[in-house]
Amino acid sequence: MAFSAPRSEAELMLHLPPSNRPGVFPRDLLAPSERVVYETRPSFFRLYWGRTIASVLLALLFVAPMGQPGYATNPAAYFLIGLCLLPLALAYLAWGRTAYAITGSRVLASGGLTRGRLRDAFLDQVTHLSVTPGYSGGLRFDTEGSISASGVPPSRSTRTIRWYGLEDAPRVYGFVQQAFAVHARPPTAPYPGVAPVASPPPAIYAPPPVPSPASPTWGGTLISCRRCGTVIDSSRLVAYAPTCPNCGSPLPRTGSR
Repeated sequence: MAFSAPRSEAELMLHLPPSNRPGVFPRDLLAPSERVVYETRPSFFRLYWGRTIASVLLALLFVAPMGQPGYATNPAAYFLIGLCLLPLALAYLAWGRTAYAITGSRVLASGGLTRGRLRDAFLDQVTHLSVTPGYSGGLRFDTEGSISASGVPPSRSTRTIRWYGLEDAPRVYGFVQQAFAVHARPPTAPYPGVAPVASPPPAIYAPPPVPSPASPTWGGTLISCRRCGTVIDSSRLVAYAPTCPNCGSPLPRTGSR
């Protein structure tokens, strides 16, 4: 659903999709000062429609002969029926622990049979947002998987975050786009126990200095950071993982340019 770009979070919240489910995302997975902008739970049938149909059809094969003599008293029949419905029961358990949320600083997806499974990324680490097609489709968040512009290292599982089985996914997609427009900026309150990270100072763009032959200050090749423009002597960098000393962005290794 299209609407004009909101100028504040209060204006953004006026356009919450009907699929918003307040309180479904576990609060213990959020930082103390983190505010939820949108949270939802996928449709069970959209998420597990194939497993549901297969389990029910297999179970009906063993329920149909119940009228035959002696069949209803055979324990093996009930064991087979339960075995057919077991995948459906496990799917329901996983669905009950699945929730998606976007906050003022992160995009999150929790779920699975293990309660603590969480995939998350800061908003400024998301490089591409798209709608995945199909009945069980939803939203896909591609992340850069490297140090963000704020200098905060990525969490352990930042690669691709998917929201499956969404109701009215295009409308959610439009809302999330607007949420990024309002909130996508360097986070000021990272995970609990980590001190807030100050924004990097503005870069001063100047032509690269030319080393003087009489003053051998530079010992290697001069390279420039693509993010902030800082000029660095390659001989002063860590060879196996060079990063910009100003903004923390990864730099190409010497000789790989």
